[in-house]
Amino acid sequence: MDKRFLGNKKAVEMLMNNVIIIVIIAVFFAFMFLFVGRAGSQVTIAEQTYAKQIALLIDNAKLGTIIDLDISQLKEISEKNKIALDKTITIDNKNEKVRIALTSRGGYEFGFFNSADVVWSINENNLRMEVVNNEK
Repeated sequence: MDKRFLGNKKAVEMLMNNVIIIVIIAVFFAFMFLFVGRAGSQVTIAEQTYAKQIALLIDNAKLGTIIDLDISQLKEISEKNKIALDKTITIDNKNEKVRIALTSRGGYEFGFFNSADVVWSINENNLRMEVVNNEK
């Protein structure tokens, strides 16, 4: 390199500032692409839809209610993402939350207000839920 360029402290400082700004912008856009890719996929929409649908079904259920829900879309997406179907759906009676996770990077939780205990199982393409106890 030219000795005049290296000797000029203002030029070096300005170059370093430009490099730092370019790196920050590149990192920002990388995160934006990841976020938009995940938000625009059917995974996020399916997680939210099923979590809310299951929670609302539990909220409206009475003692002894048995609910069968078709989860073939969840099964298809979880198989595509190599996630076990039994790890995809979680109904937490203690914290009163439904969690749907179709990727290993997270999932979507939605709370329900019914103080019921829900016994649930997955059979083929169906989620079976039974309200067994309203006393806590």
